[in-house]
Amino acid sequence: MATALLPWVYSLRRVQKAEHGHGWSVREHSGKVQLTRRFEDGTRSSVILEIAWNAGCIPRVIKRVSTIRE
Repeated sequence: MATALLPWVYSLRRVQKAEHGHGWSVREHSGKVQLTRRFEDGTRSSVILEIAWNAGCIPRVIKRVSTIRE
């Protein structure tokens, strides 16, 4: 049985896609943000960010992904 997304998680993922496009995703892992990048060849890479998974993390996550993309 799937659980409903919290409104802030939905917002985070919506902003993430708008700012950085497809191929970048976030989820919770041990109370932190896990960032995953999917490449065109089907491979993926992920990292646990030192950002707490909570409603206030959205600006920090978006900024961190921008830094990583550079």
